[in-house]
Amino acid sequence: MNAQQEFICATPDGTAPSQPGAYSFADDIPTLENFTPVVFNVFFWGINDENGNSAFPLTENTALSAVAKMNIEFNPFGIFFKYYGMDFFDSEKYYAIDRSELYPPAPNIFEYARDNNYKKADAFNIYVPYTTTGFAGAAEARKKTSLVMNGFSIINSHPLLNHETGHCLNLKHTFVNWHDNACEHVTRDPANQHYNANKRGDSITDTAAMPDFKDEHYWELRDMGYTPEEADSLAIPYKYIDPVTFAYTGTGKDCQENPYDIYPIDVKNIMTYSPAAPQYSKKFTTGQKIRMHEAILEDSYGEFGAAATTFAALYEPYKGSYPLYYPHVQPWQMPMFQPGFTYDFIECCCEYIQPAEYGDTNFSVESGHVVKHVDKYLTLYNQIYHPNHSAIIIHEIDQAFGASSVQKCYDNYQTPPILGGKVIRFNDNILNANVTITPKDSTQITDPELIDNLDNGLYKIETNYGNGVDEETVIYKTGD
Repeated sequence: MNAQQEFICATPDGTAPSQPGAYSFADDIPTLENFTPVVFNVFFWGINDENGNSAFPLTENTALSAVAKMNIEFNPFGIFFKYYGMDFFDSEKYYAIDRSELYPPAPNIFEYARDNNYKKADAFNIYVPYTTTGFAGAAEARKKTSLVMNGFSIINSHPLLNHETGHCLNLKHTFVNWHDNACEHVTRDPANQHYNANKRGDSITDTAAMPDFKDEHYWELRDMGYTPEEADSLAIPYKYIDPVTFAYTGTGKDCQENPYDIYPIDVKNIMTYSPAAPQYSKKFTTGQKIRMHEAILEDSYGEFGAAATTFAALYEPYKGSYPLYYPHVQPWQMPMFQPGFTYDFIECCCEYIQPAEYGDTNFSVESGHVVKHVDKYLTLYNQIYHPNHSAIIIHEIDQAFGASSVQKCYDNYQTPPILGGKVIRFNDNILNANVTITPKDSTQITDPELIDNLDNGLYKIETNYGNGVDEETVIYKTGD
């Protein structure tokens, strides 16, 4: 059932005009590069049935994979996401969500979550029910920080996750009002009297005027006189899109009867509906990226500011901790870092029993010695941890700020504490069971004169460390 939904978005575009002065409608690189990079927390909610079960349960790997996809898409233009954790709640009603239950006047998942404390005010909130009917994903509203995606789609549709995030950041579908008299005109010449790309459609000047590729054939049939039921049964989704080249093969026209001028790059825009494409091949335009940054600055509902965090947070593990000494107690959950970034853990010096504070660069690094390299596409998440004797480089952050930064040197040569031990004397001067055992506390077992004070003979000295490991030393003393 999920597979047949074709990853359809249910987010309404709305008709509210842009707030005066908040949007430049620019689509140039210098304007885009002028925005300050920003980081948002992202928190996931798995929705189980009333018994706490799910046929498609949310997992930590699924959540990490989702945040990785978001970062890979949004990092190049200065928007970052920090995995903030996950939780679950039980709801028979919202375990499976129908499209009619998304927005007012009916009660909806977003109201339910807010009213029952299942919404983190300091994060983007992603709700993951088992399944949905009539849609695969939806944002609560443009310029808000909540969205819902079913379990199947959050795993299998990278573009839809970023599509819904785009809606949260105030992007509309590229085909808004394409089938009525309020359409966006084909002309891209601002001097043309019919130019309206900054006022109609998605209000983005560098996205082409275009139809809804999925439903274009359906509306052709409707215009020919077929009933909704007939058109629905006969329509071929994406009929005029070549599934290999993504070329537009239709003869559609805007509401002024001007033929569309559509290229594969337009078809593969993240905010349109188009067939499945290779991962990460669907993109935002420069104008869309600018509008998202401007929406963050506008922050109509105050939700973006609340969900924002610091770049220091990206240098903190999402779970695990740093051992105080090596070798450490086993098992130990090492400090784990979220996927989706290109990391270099580079050798550093000197002693930091715990990592240096963010911004503390009073350490040296061996620039040619990378202890561990992690590619942003790595899917073996258990390999993304901070090794001892290394500092962290996150290349996407360096690129966003145009400067190199090495943070959080962790250079720990501490040995585990000595708890005590014992001296075992082999009374026959051979290794057998005829022994005399003398317990020693931590001071006695580390006494530098311990061996000097022993009588001649065969001994085993056992030292017990705080990591649960014993050190054994066998000596045979024959003189002073």
